[in-house]
Amino acid sequence: MENFERTPRTNGLALMWQYGIYGGPNVHVLWNRLVSQKLFEERLDYNTPWAARAYAMETVELIDEYIASQDGKYAYWAARPNQFDPSIT
Repeated sequence: MENFERTPRTNGLALMWQYGIYGGPNVHVLWNRLVSQKLFEERLDYNTPWAARAYAMETVELIDEYIASQDGKYAYWAARPNQFDPSIT
């Protein structure tokens, strides 16, 4: 790890999910677009109850995913490798 050469490409790959896929929109925007496309394809985009339910289910799933990730983050609270060895950047 100490000899790993950091480049803009490797930094971008490492931070892909934080800043979106290669600088694009974040994950919740991608899922929202997918739900919108599927509603349109199934001709349910003008059916307000179905559309509202689909968007609500998507939003609840994303919130559950976030809660689970934060739970895992704090359940296994430990120092990261760069905190043990400051030469790792």
